Amino acid sequence: MTKFKNDNLIKLSDPKVFKKSFEHMQNYYRRYDAASYLYEEILKKIKNKPLSDLLKEDRFVELIYATLCAFNMNQRAAKLIEFHQFAKEIRSQKNNIENLSNYKLISINKNDADDVLNKIKDLFFNLKIMEGRSQIVGISKTLHFLLPDLIMPIDRKYTLNFFYGNNQYNQERNREFKTFCEVFKNFHKLVFDLKVTKKKFNQPIPKIIDNAIIGFMNKHVYKIT
Repeated sequence: MTKFKNDNLIKLSDPKVFKKSFEHMQNYYRRYDAASYLYEEILKKIKNKPLSDLLKEDRFVELIYATLCAFNMNQRAAKLIEFHQFAKEIRSQKNNIENLSNYKLISINKNDADDVLNKIKDLFFNLKIMEGRSQIVGISKTLHFLLPDLIMPIDRKYTLNFFYGNNQYNQERNREFKTFCEVFKNFHKLVFDLKVTKKKFNQPIPKIIDNAIIGFMNKHVYKIT
C-alpha cells in the first residue's frame, strides 16, 4: 500500500488551513448543481424519518441511486450496477446498515474505531455497487448517503490523492478495505484534533472533512496560513 502523504494531513490539521479550505470548497465547488440538491434531499429524509422505514421505500433507494449518478458515478470508466440490482444489494444488508446507524464519527472513542470498522467490514465485503472489481468509491459514497454521520465518501481525484498522492487504484477487496480503514481513522483523527462539530459547519461531520479536503486540493489553497 502506498504510504500516506503526512505533509497534507499535517497542513490540514492547522485550524486556519482547515477553515479556509472548507470555505473555498463551499464558495466554488458544485454550487447549486443537481448533485448538491439531491444530496441535501437525502439528508432531509434521514433527519425526518427512521432509516429502517426509509430503506423500505423505493423512492428513497431511487434517490440514493440518482445522487450517485449526479456525482458522476455512472459515466466513463465508472459504471454503477443496474438499479434493480442496486436496490437488492442495499436491502440485503438492511440489518447491518440499521445497526451502524446508531454510530457517529464524532462519538466514537478513539479506542473503539477498530470495533466499528469490524462492523463496517461486513457491509464493505458484501455490497456490490459498481460493475467491475474496484468498489471503494461506489461503496463509500453509498454508505455515506445511508450513514452520513459515520462514513465518509471517498473519491480518487480528491480523497485518495490527498492521502496517497495518487488515485490508489486496485481491484482487490482486501486492499481496498485496508485503504478505507486508513482513511476512516484519519478522518476520525481530524475530528478530534480540530474539534470539528456539526453545529459549527452545518453538515454531517464526515462531509465537513471531505469538503475541507476538496478545498485543500485546489492548489492555491495550499498557500493559506
